[in-house]
Amino acid sequence: MKKIGDDFMVKFLKKVCVFILGLILVNCISAIMMSYTMEQIIQKDLITSLFKQAALPSITSSIGLSEEESKAMEELMDDEKVNEVINEISSELMDSLGDPNAEFDQSTLDNFLDYFIENKDKLEEITGSEIDVSEIEKFKESDEYKEFGEEFTESLKKSSSEMDSNSKTALQGYSLITSNSLRLGLLIAAIIDLVLIALVQWSFYEWIGTLGKALFTSGLCITIIGLGINALLRYLIETVKFDLTIKTGNILFMGVMSIIVGLLLVVICKIIKNMIQIKKNKEVEVNAIS
Repeated sequence: MKKIGDDFMVKFLKKVCVFILGLILVNCISAIMMSYTMEQIIQKDLITSLFKQAALPSITSSIGLSEEESKAMEELMDDEKVNEVINEISSELMDSLGDPNAEFDQSTLDNFLDYFIENKDKLEEITGSEIDVSEIEKFKESDEYKEFGEEFTESLKKSSSEMDSNSKTALQGYSLITSNSLRLGLLIAAIIDLVLIALVQWSFYEWIGTLGKALFTSGLCITIIGLGINALLRYLIETVKFDLTIKTGNILFMGVMSIIVGLLLVVICKIIKNMIQIKKNKEVEVNAIS
């Protein structure tokens, strides 16, 4: 009787440990996903979209491009390479705002202008006429452009120094959440946690099911967040006439793929368990016959 009670207690403690470790695993996976989700929404979509709407007209006006050339540049703004450059600019903007001593690297802006110089053919293809990029090159080498970079840095420093403590904390929090060091730390923590789950369960396959459930739960949370953002955007566009593009497709894809992979792992775990059980039943039958 005592042995039965001890076995029950051991199983109970194992389940409690697996449950707690499973929650930690869900939190680690969800935090990693949320890190990429926040970067996608705030940095790659929100700031990029605002940059396109605010900075591009100023740059094209300073360069002195014609209306046709300006329109061609606007059409190129959806190019993947342009978005990568703008993402670099937005990343530096966030870092500079969070640190009043940070210097904005003007070479990042150079990359933005260089793209249009190097892709003269694309500009000409869009407009259907020959484009003179010499104005862009002249602007890049001009004192006006250098002053623009210096004034931009000073403006960032001023904005940072005038920022209230709550805003600074929010920026620092964002920088931490989207940092590669935190993502790596969470990934290592998730792996260690999964190893502990496997040791507690003392099984070569049961941890697969636990990982699957964690991925499913995390994916479901991210998918709900993505759908919520879509609903909010539709509301803002319809009622407030808010002209802003946020691509939730990547967020939804990440969430749905996590759900699918999680379900597959749970099914694989059950298949392995059934195969082992069938093998044990056959061994019992053979022993019974012999």
